[in-house]
Amino acid sequence: MSNSYLAVIVLFGAASIASGAAQPHTSQSPATAGQRTTLQAAKAIPISGSASRQSPLLIGPCDVIDDGSSENGLGLSAPTGTDVLWMQRQGDIGQSTVVLSISTVWGTPAFAGSGPADGSTARYGIWTDSDNDGDPTTGVLTLVAGPFSAIVSGSESDNFQVLPLSTPVVVSDTYFIGVSSEGAFPAPLDQSVVSGGRSWIAANGSGAGTIDYSNPSGEPIPLSPAFSPGVFLLRADCLAKGTVVEICAGDGSLVPCPCNNDAPAFPVQGCLWMTNNPPVLSTTGGHLEQVSGTIASIGAPIGTQLKLNCSGHRASAAAVSVLMQGQDPTAAQFAYGNGLRCIQGPLKRLYIVTPTPASVTTPDDSTTPTTKMSDRAAALGDVYFPGVIRGYQFLYRDPLGACGTYNASNGVLVVWAP
Repeated sequence: MSNSYLAVIVLFGAASIASGAAQPHTSQSPATAGQRTTLQAAKAIPISGSASRQSPLLIGPCDVIDDGSSENGLGLSAPTGTDVLWMQRQGDIGQSTVVLSISTVWGTPAFAGSGPADGSTARYGIWTDSDNDGDPTTGVLTLVAGPFSAIVSGSESDNFQVLPLSTPVVVSDTYFIGVSSEGAFPAPLDQSVVSGGRSWIAANGSGAGTIDYSNPSGEPIPLSPAFSPGVFLLRADCLAKGTVVEICAGDGSLVPCPCNNDAPAFPVQGCLWMTNNPPVLSTTGGHLEQVSGTIASIGAPIGTQLKLNCSGHRASAAAVSVLMQGQDPTAAQFAYGNGLRCIQGPLKRLYIVTPTPASVTTPDDSTTPTTKMSDRAAALGDVYFPGVIRGYQFLYRDPLGACGTYNASNGVLVVWAP
């Protein structure tokens, strides 16, 4: 099949294959007279399975399928006045995740005039499928987020535009992400990856923004498998529910520690406590870890106990340590005494420990009444909901600091699960 081509016309998911050069043909649909009724590719699509990377049968809910560059675009060949929806299936049965945003490319730099105009309005959303068979045209396709509106930027550049969600969206099993816009060939296609049934497309030729997100299979050109080979440059930006990720390493890889006191790279830990002395925050020092309970289980309630442990600092009756929570755990790192802090406000002092032993576990060692972390946060005015993301660091004060009387452990980012 290396010398064969997929015909550039697709209607209701039926692809025509012609030997040799592409042989477009036309078909009629129930659309109104004069309306464009056929999806087209900007260029004929060669079928070269031996040279194309296969889309894995099983992928994680956040896996990137495309290679980052488009070779083609799909659409109705009309720069304005149409609406094309491209969708991609993510995840598999038994998986669960929290989607934070969607990212897409508009059109393709391989074909001038393919994408929507910068400054035009596009839409996007997330769907779940009741029968989990990977086919959005069977079972019940339910819109769980959106449609949201976005202003197109970077069209025909292969630069991904991040499309935010109003709140994180918790999804389980297979789900679909999708984006729609006008443009001659707005749906960006990576022909180096075989779809494997993951890519779908629908269109409406009666005007921009006309596709009904609650029923894309009811469009004049209904939801159908996209051209193959090819997957869309369309990604889910997400984290698995129950994720616990170590952040804010004090090893100099992000920013240097303030006192020339970078820590070893492994394990992840905060900056060393005393410059040029045997490190106190070393090996397991400043190492924040989940020591009991779990939030990783899909079926676990959001209040499941999570405990954090910090060890390696100097035990001192005069020392005070505080477990801080920040709602922005991805912010830039900045100096904090002998160490680095990478969580930002609004900050909450969840637990205070004094005197401080050489190994601290919260909430167990706290002078604060022992409660679940979610309960303690709620008492301070921050009620966790499924998919909420928080960052945590131990902040430690001791009179014997080298260039300051306080330091910070590394941190953790936690995605709370229902």
